[in-house]
Amino acid sequence: MKQVFLLLLVAGMLASCASMRTPSSQTNNEDWRQPLLGEWRLVEDSPSDSLQYRTFVFHEDGTFISEVVRGVRRNYYNSGNYWMINDSTLVTVHDDGNKNYSNAGNVYTVNVDDQRFRLRGFFRYPISRAGMASSVWIDEYWRR
Repeated sequence: MKQVFLLLLVAGMLASCASMRTPSSQTNNEDWRQPLLGEWRLVEDSPSDSLQYRTFVFHEDGTFISEVVRGVRRNYYNSGNYWMINDSTLVTVHDDGNKNYSNAGNVYTVNVDDQRFRLRGFFRYPISRAGMASSVWIDEYWRR
């Protein structure tokens, strides 16, 4: 009897896990990220790091890539996955370009309309292989 109960319990847990959806597949997440989709160009940043030629491309599959573009040259800057938690909160997890993800997620406040968006928050980046990280405050304006 205990084995049947345990089997039913495990089957129920597996069924409930199978019905869970990741943030990138939730309908409201897709609705919230809709205004971000496409390519953006950095027009103002603080602290200023002279990356006005940087682009940010948000893809429908929940991935992004950022490049430094000068003329026809495009140099990789960063990439990863993103989720919109609500209409003004963006979460990113960056990778090293080889799909090796960092150990930290970034949470930003965003204000988006058709032609521009503002990105504010702390960007975390690793400073050692021991898992140590540093943060820098960013306040950026982007245009289509």
